[in-house]
This record gives sequence, C-alpha cells and structure tokens, in this order.
Amino acid sequence: MTGAALIRWTARTAACAALCLSASCGDVLGSLGFARPELSRLSISDSFARLVQGGLLYVDGFPVDTSFRLDRRDRVLVELVTSAGDRETLNLFRAKCPPRARGPYYECFQYSMMMRGGSTAQDVAPLVQAAGDRFTYVSESGALANVTVFDAGATIPHAQAARIWPGVSLVLLSQTAWPAEAPPPSDRRGWLRAPMRVDSGAVRLADGVLQVRSGDTIRARYTQPSGSVLTSPPAIVP
Repeated sequence: MTGAALIRWTARTAACAALCLSASCGDVLGSLGFARPELSRLSISDSFARLVQGGLLYVDGFPVDTSFRLDRRDRVLVELVTSAGDRETLNLFRAKCPPRARGPYYECFQYSMMMRGGSTAQDVAPLVQAAGDRFTYVSESGALANVTVFDAGATIPHAQAARIWPGVSLVLLSQTAWPAEAPPPSDRRGWLRAPMRVDSGAVRLADGVLQVRSGDTIRARYTQPSGSVLTSPPAIVP
C-alpha cells in the first residue's frame, strides 16, 4: 500500500477513534438478556468469511420491523449447523455501535491497526491469538490489519491494549462496512451481527468453534416468535 493510501485509510477512521477509544465507550454490556424479534432474512456474510483453520465467519440478521433497536444488554440467539454435524450457538448483537447516544458508528466486533515501518501484522499475531481474537484481514504488505473480537463488550478494551503492542503505530475502531445484502440506509440501525470462530478438523460439539472440512455446508437457523424456523442460504467450505 502506498503512503497516500495509508493517509486516506487513516483519515477515514481517525475521527471515530478519537471519540471511541476512551472510557466513555466501554458501556456496551450489562447483564445479558435475550430478545426475539421477527427476522426477514438471515445470512452468512461472504464479505468476511474465512472458512479455514484460524478463520471466522459473520452471521447477519435483519429484523422485519425496521424501527427495531436491540438493547445493548440483549442478544438474539441463533444456531449454526454444518453438514458434518457440528452445532454451535451464536448471540447476535448490533452490527454497528455508537460510542455515545449520538456519534459516529463503528463495527461492534472489529478494530483496525497500522504497523510501523519494518513491522508487520504477523509480528503481533501471537498477541492477537492470546487475546482470543482473529485477523479478519491483513494487507499484502502486512502494514494494515483488521482484527475481529468475538465479544462486543471487549472490542474497545482489546483495541486499547493493542495500542502499546510492539510495532503498532495506530489502532482505530473500524468504520462500518455495508455488505451488498444490507437493507437501505434508513433501516440499518436494527441490523444484527456476530462472528464465529472457524477451524478445520473433526467436529467438537458446542465448543464455541465451528469445525469444518472442504465441501461442508454451513447454515444459520433462527426460531421466530411464531415458532417457525428461518434458515440462511448455505455457505460452502472451499
């Protein structure tokens, strides 16, 4: 990536970082409850899926009621199932988080980092792994990386901790990227999302990680308030 591209990348998110990487942003979670809105669609996002060892996927849910807003203390329970027999539960949360009642939005489960010259994201890979997080994206040069955090309440603390890692120049909360299947802008505040860890290998039920092998299909399922089951289109492991 060129110097000009790095400057553009930094400018797009610097305002959000200035507001969000502070103690005032750390109140995403209280005691957890569960909501059950009616969903119009459930999907496994192709935008972030890495269906390999050390990978991840994102599940997106879209409420029928476009005025629906999930309370920050609530989650929406979905199930992930594979053709190989793995079965894991996942708690959908808001796809995007405001740092305050009003302010720029950021991705609830992700932050971004830029490395100093001579360092790459792989240099901090053991620290990312030790935090329980995973890389969503690493640039070809290794200078830029996005990190997925699997607990929305930990995104800001993990981003704050990453600022002092060796070789890290800048850490920012990621601005929300909209997948092609997202609803119109006026409806997106109700959009639900959560990530799931993906590894390759034999199935281990209910361990918080989806184990997959080449050719497996993955589906997300959600029980509607009526009792009917909404199922996502399948994602196929390469």
